[in-house]
Amino acid sequence: MDKLRFIFLKLMLVFIFNNQVAAQNNTTLHNIDVTFLSGETFAWNELITSNTAAQKLTVVKFWSAWTATHCQPCNLKLKHLANKNEQEWKKNPNIELLTVCVDKVLNHIQLYLDERQLDFEVIVDSEATLQKYLGVHAVPSVLVIDQTGTIVYNSANTSLSLESFLNP
Repeated sequence: MDKLRFIFLKLMLVFIFNNQVAAQNNTTLHNIDVTFLSGETFAWNELITSNTAAQKLTVVKFWSAWTATHCQPCNLKLKHLANKNEQEWKKNPNIELLTVCVDKVLNHIQLYLDERQLDFEVIVDSEATLQKYLGVHAVPSVLVIDQTGTIVYNSANTSLSLESFLNP
């Protein structure tokens, strides 16, 4: 009986802790500022709210110039995403691409983009603030946020490709 109580108490503590973390995340949503490589700063919730008001899906790609440089599949996926954005998504009023680079050296990010002729906006998350808030534990990762502001796709939690998810 004591073992059963111990298990029950342990489960309750885990449940309470998880709810406190979730509540904390919800209150910090309005306090997360993100800075683009261009130097512009926005509140994360404003970026997402403007997309949800416009009824857009937001594709959020977390990447690293270092990883992409040393990992050929990562590099190819980033190039493919940039091409997809240029050829399809910029013409599609229902999809917005936000890329998030986790590197600390801004010159490396810009050099990587210039060398590969990649043209997309980049949010710099060198302190991992946005990664922590959104629960991103690995780079590269892709999230899709729907029109209600809910994460509906996380590449770390599925074997379904982004293309398959977006074009069922």
